[in-house]
Amino acid sequence: SVQSLGETLPLLLKKLDKLQNHSTHTPNISENINHIRQLIQQARNAASKVSVPVKFNGKSGIQVRTPPNLADLASYTSLKLYITLPEAARTRRQGDSSKQFVFYLGNKDVSI
Repeated sequence: SVQSLGETLPLLLKKLDKLQNHSTHTPNISENINHIRQLIQQARNAASKVSVPVKFNGKSGIQVRTPPNLADLASYTSLKLYITLPEAARTRRQGDSSKQFVFYLGNKDVSI
């Protein structure tokens, strides 16, 4: 019995060392996940600062391509729209501003 204990004790100690080494990696994984979350937030902040100019000819439009998991993104997805007439169009249309029209179609229920 003492001999079998002498044989199994080193095996148990090796297994204990493996478990301790494995448990020391767990905080590193949590830190890595938190770091990835911070990087994602930084990427979102950088992407929200990008403005894309678009030129319209009066018969064109834009449709935003929404991701398939739109409900999951609803809490932090936003769209800002700035409209500026080019100088040439301003001088031509200065007298007749009634023909200028902007149409936005969105969901009236902003929680979706």
